[in-house]
Amino acid sequence: MAKKRRLRVKAGAKTLRDTDLAARLFQELVGDLRLGEMRWTDVASFRDQALALPKWHGKGASDALCLRPVERLSKKTINKHLSSLKFVVKAWVRQAQRAEAHAVRQ
Repeated sequence: MAKKRRLRVKAGAKTLRDTDLAARLFQELVGDLRLGEMRWTDVASFRDQALALPKWHGKGASDALCLRPVERLSKKTINKHLSSLKFVVKAWVRQAQRAEAHAVRQ
């Protein structure tokens, strides 16, 4: 049975919250993919779908009562989410490289 490893990263509380939010949004829009299964087409799909989301998505607001045009998530917010996801992927790659180097030494 394969042992699950937790990603070890040094980050502040805000960075971890932002990363968690980005990961949950990615999972909601694209699906629950393992890091090794993620492709550029998935990231592009995430970006395109996120651009269509209302600004208040995930904040408990309801569009049923909205009578005026809906403001969308800004490109700056979406880029922040993408940067957070990049942080996770880089940490995963570093951990995989260390594990591989450790296996080679044994």
